[in-house]
Amino acid sequence: MLVDHTTASASVAREVHAAAKARGVGFLDAPVSGGQAGAENGKLTIMVGGDADALRARRGRARALRARGDADGRRRARAS
Repeated sequence: MLVDHTTASASVAREVHAAAKARGVGFLDAPVSGGQAGAENGKLTIMVGGDADALRARRGRARALRARGDADGRRRARAS
């Protein structure tokens, strides 16, 4: 599985996806937004797109990264 956290263009993401798929490797385009301040304050946003199978395969790891929110973008309060 290849997860790309760069902020490359959509055309580059499609190109990398096609190359990964041709080799039997899953690919997720997952750019990060928030900059250094967001990283320091635990407030980064990761936007993830890709094939449904690739998303399902990485769902558990993605949950480990998130503080709150769902796959559909709605915010949820984290249970304490």
